[in-house]
Amino acid sequence: MVKYMKKRTAIISVSIMICVVFMLTGVELIAHATLPQPLSFRAAMELRPPPYQNSPYWSPEFVRERFEVASKLNLGSDGFTTLDYSGRYYNVVNGQRVTTGQPSVYTNTIYLVGASNIFDIEVPDDYTIASQIQAMVGEGYRVENLGVIAMGNHQITQRILSLPLIRGDIVILYEGWNDYKGVIPKIVDAHKTPLCRMLEGTFFVRRSLALKTVCRWNAVIELSDQQFIDQLQEDIIATVQSAEAYAEEADAEFLYVLPPFLLTKPELSDYETHLLTDMDTMTREFAAFGPQIPLIDLSPLDPLNLQHLLDDEDNVFVSHYHVNERGDSLITQAIVNELMINPE
Repeated sequence: MVKYMKKRTAIISVSIMICVVFMLTGVELIAHATLPQPLSFRAAMELRPPPYQNSPYWSPEFVRERFEVASKLNLGSDGFTTLDYSGRYYNVVNGQRVTTGQPSVYTNTIYLVGASNIFDIEVPDDYTIASQIQAMVGEGYRVENLGVIAMGNHQITQRILSLPLIRGDIVILYEGWNDYKGVIPKIVDAHKTPLCRMLEGTFFVRRSLALKTVCRWNAVIELSDQQFIDQLQEDIIATVQSAEAYAEEADAEFLYVLPPFLLTKPELSDYETHLLTDMDTMTREFAAFGPQIPLIDLSPLDPLNLQHLLDDEDNVFVSHYHVNERGDSLITQAIVNELMINPE
C-alpha cells in the first residue's frame, strides 16, 4: 500500500510539472504572437530607414562601418578611448573622431566634449556637429571632437579638467543623456515585486519574453521617485559647475548644451513611434522615464536648451538621442548663433 501511494504521488507530481510546463509554453507562445518583439537596429539600418532617405552618403558600406566603429571603440575609466579606426566614412585618430577642415594655423580651440551624440555615430566625418561647426567658424578656431561613446557627465568633466585651455578657447559640454539612462535601473529595481526579484536571475526569465514583459510593466508603473530625480539633478549640476569653473579660471568661454531628445518631442512620426516601441534601441523602462525628464531642473547651469529644437522636424532622429545630418545641421546653427562667432 505504501509503495502504491508513493508511486501515485510521483505520478501526480510529474503530471503537475508537465501541466505547468505546457501552461508556461502556451503563455510564451501567446506572448511571442501578440507582444511587439524588438527589431534589430542593424537590420533596420540596412533597410535604409526614413532618416536616411535623403542622405547622399547612405550605402551598405556606410552601415557596415557604423557598426564596426561602434563595436571597436571602448570607453576607458578615464573617459578616453585608445582604439583608432580608418575607413571611408569614419575615422578615429588617437582615440578622437576626425573633424574635417581643421586649420593647421589657428588662434584658439573649440573643444566639443560629450558622449556618442558628439562622437556622432550615425553620420560620416563630414557631417558631424564638430565638422559642421568647423566649417562655419573659419580658420580662427580649430574644432576638436572629444565625444566618446557611452561617456557620462563625471567622465566628461574629468576630460574637460585635463584640457590645456588658454584665454579665448571655448569649451562646449554637450549633454549625452547617459546619466539619465544610468538612473533608470535604480528606479526600476525599486519597484520590482518580490516575485520578479526572485525570478529575474533564472534562465527562464532571461529567455522568456512573457515574464520579462510582465516584470518590466510592473517596474515602470511608478517611474517618478523624486529621490532619484533629485540626486540625478544634484550630480549633473555639481559636475557641470566644476567644468565651468575650470574653464573660467583659464579665461575660456564655457557653454552647456541640452540637446534634442526624442522622448520630449510632443508629436512623433510613425517611424519615431516605432523607435520607442518596437526596436532594441529603446527599452520600455527608458521610454517610461521620458516624462520625468522635464522634472529635472538644470536652469542653475544656464544651458543652451535645444530639447525642442527638432519638434517640427520629422524623421531626423535615428535613435532616441542620435540624429541624422539634418538634425546635426540645425543643432550646429543654434550653437554657433549662441557663441556669436564671426568667421574670419
